Amino acid sequence: MKLKVVAATALVALAAACTQPEPVPVYVPVEFDKYGNVVGGSIVDGNYVLDDGTVVGPVSPDVSGGNRNRNRERTEQQYQQQQVQQTQTQQQKMGG
Repeated sequence: MKLKVVAATALVALAAACTQPEPVPVYVPVEFDKYGNVVGGSIVDGNYVLDDGTVVGPVSPDVSGGNRNRNRERTEQQYQQQQVQQTQTQQQKMGG
């Protein structure tokens, strides 16, 4: 009899857990300027952080991923420009 009570309790708990709805994520809207930069803050680890350090909340994975790719492209361009400048400087020194 005790086993039936335990089984019934487990069944009720399982049914209650299954009927609870999935939580819907709420994302913070992020404003971008015409150059694609975040206005008034930045995106850090998937959260919108204001310039004063206040964490506003999570941003959509699409927004976070797009911002990450934009920054990666910018960094690659800066690296390539730096390499070209170094090469030109070395050539000028050698050419005299």
